[in-house]
Amino acid sequence: MVLAAGVHTYAAARQCRLAIFSRFVITAYRAEIVASASARTMPVQRSHWLKAVAAIELRNFGYAISLLQGILRQEPQFLTGRQLLRRTEVTKRRSAKKSFFNISTAPLAVMKAQREIKRNPKHAVEMLEKVLEDEPYNRQANLVLKEAALAAGWPEIAVFALRTLLHRDRSARRRSDSSG
Repeated sequence: MVLAAGVHTYAAARQCRLAIFSRFVITAYRAEIVASASARTMPVQRSHWLKAVAAIELRNFGYAISLLQGILRQEPQFLTGRQLLRRTEVTKRRSAKKSFFNISTAPLAVMKAQREIKRNPKHAVEMLEKVLEDEPYNRQANLVLKEAALAAGWPEIAVFALRTLLHRDRSARRRSDSSG
């Protein structure tokens, strides 16, 4: 990709794509979501929601994720908040540097959450959100999230978990088509 100064770098092109993606996310959510979210949430949660949106604009993804997770602990059926949380997690993961030695503990946490579904599906959803914070496209975590959401009586959240997997598959297919 050629930049304005004529520099060809993969990192600069990637940074440019992330900036465009971030602006798209914020623009898409800003008008529709802030109004609808503010109407459905309590005053404290509304302030957390607005702080989370502002943190995303400032690219402070860690803080935004913690605020959104707090909102979802109080209102676990808040689909719009969950969608913004997942996009923020994906953006954070894409912008983070790749580590050389990375061992995932997701399979263990997913198994614990799977056992928790029978006892307390709402708690299982919280456990899975912690896994998805680090690996938003984790296949097993999203499938177990679907099961937990159905057990809790939240079909919209279950559909969202499956759509997350479809989005991952679609974007992976696009990358392989463009590189081959």
